Amino acid sequence: NRCSSFCRAEPSHSATIPCYLTGCEGKFISLFCKLFSQNSFFFKVFEMAAGTETNLFPGRLGLYFDLETGTIADTVFITDQVCWLQSIEKCFQSIGYQAEKGWLKIQTGLIHNQKVSLVYLPLSSAYIDIFLQELDFLFNGTKTGETPIHHTLRLVMLGIALPTLHTGPGALTASSIAIGLDNLMHFYRLENNAEELFILNAFLHHLPAQHKGIQPYIATASRSLLNCLSNDITQGITISSPGYYGPRGYSLKLQPLYPGMTESISTFQNGAMKVAAMEMGAAAFYGLCHLLNHQCLSVYLTANDEKSALKHSVAIQIFTESFIETMLLMRKM
Repeated sequence: NRCSSFCRAEPSHSATIPCYLTGCEGKFISLFCKLFSQNSFFFKVFEMAAGTETNLFPGRLGLYFDLETGTIADTVFITDQVCWLQSIEKCFQSIGYQAEKGWLKIQTGLIHNQKVSLVYLPLSSAYIDIFLQELDFLFNGTKTGETPIHHTLRLVMLGIALPTLHTGPGALTASSIAIGLDNLMHFYRLENNAEELFILNAFLHHLPAQHKGIQPYIATASRSLLNCLSNDITQGITISSPGYYGPRGYSLKLQPLYPGMTESISTFQNGAMKVAAMEMGAAAFYGLCHLLNHQCLSVYLTANDEKSALKHSVAIQIFTESFIETMLLMRKM
């Protein structure tokens, strides 16, 4: 059987495509083929989009988020936690722009008379990949365009991370080094310096033999932003996993391939630098910022969940106000 509606819409298919759709399904296929035939307007629009790999609307961001130029500052705080969201919101003198685009929420306003953006976004490698590349495109264009001056952004990611052997609940930690157990940066040409390669090699040797199938990568925070931290903030290594249960050796019903993963990783240290946080986005965040030439830092409150994190809102607020003031002050220098 063949679908006569489909064959009339695309005669070249009639001898090659078997079709078992009849009635309404056949009419739908016929309409679809007519709309997207090579001479149609819709086909030409999609062909243009595929060729440019950018949005068809000038002045707006890339393919996923529809944001206009001027709506985001070059200093951006990114979080997916209410405790951090509330602490940044309290620092705004005024808010001039607000938008919600699916998973993405943005507020842009003034803090200490400087333009700052607060972005609410799931902190997973997939969303970080989309947002950072489209944010860079907004400021710097694509590699095919002429960008005589690179606009360096200052990006700070704020989240919660599970407590480790070295950090109890309620601790504030900054990720100076991030090791990724996901595979995102294996799709890009991330080059490491000698120190990073040394740490990565040490981490690989630290893993038990049954974990050797994992291919981690490493990336680091920007020294300029680390220097904005007060001395009471612990700096350490962050481990970024591609999920919550299996990648950390946890189990509800499914049995993980690498049981005891969290315990194995938590004991790793490089000199005085120990594993201070386990989460799902810092390594991708650092790797992409490095490739795009932007400053980056991630800071975490160690907590088991968002509800328990809210109990430490006072400590978060004190840190936030101090860090932002220092960061914005150093920008003027």
